[in-house]
Amino acid sequence: MSEHLIKFYKMFDGVPAIIPADPSAYGSMPTDAFRYCEAMRTASSFGWYVYPPKTLTLTVSEDIVYAYLEGEWVLVKSEYLNDGFKKKLGKSCAG
Repeated sequence: MSEHLIKFYKMFDGVPAIIPADPSAYGSMPTDAFRYCEAMRTASSFGWYVYPPKTLTLTVSEDIVYAYLEGEWVLVKSEYLNDGFKKKLGKSCAG
């Protein structure tokens, strides 16, 4: 039985496809770390590369997250996208 636990939908044009994680972090891991550090390779193998629908810069200070939006750093509680996103989301999620 091959049942998927998660299914991704591409909702925005021009955004890279969601891809599964890779042991080499898609070439960004230093060669020695890839060769000799099993923990690093294993940790890099879990998860997915997911790209946001808009440019986003984040910084973390202890357990507080800030985003750089429209020229200033703001505390992240939630981020809303425009009405076009809501319409597209509704179409994608309908049966």
